[in-house]
Amino acid sequence: MKLTKLKFEVAPKLFAAILLAFGTINVYAGDIDNGGKLYAKHCAICHGTDGVNVMPDAPNFAHSERLLRPDVFILAAIKEGKNA
Repeated sequence: MKLTKLKFEVAPKLFAAILLAFGTINVYAGDIDNGGKLYAKHCAICHGTDGVNVMPDAPNFAHSERLLRPDVFILAAIKEGKNA
């Protein structure tokens, strides 16, 4: 019982210590204006200007379809697209 409790108490602190030990991660702010322009140019044709899908197979962003995934999956979907 004590070992299980210890694992749950130490794990988050250990994880944080490991992250700090291996350096920092660069974080960049998003450029909202440029992002909006890119979305209007490349995405709105299928996903709609307000995120409501225009094409039947396109995710409906107004309902957060496929947006609540890790960045790696979202980036791959953006790169692959449907070539429409």
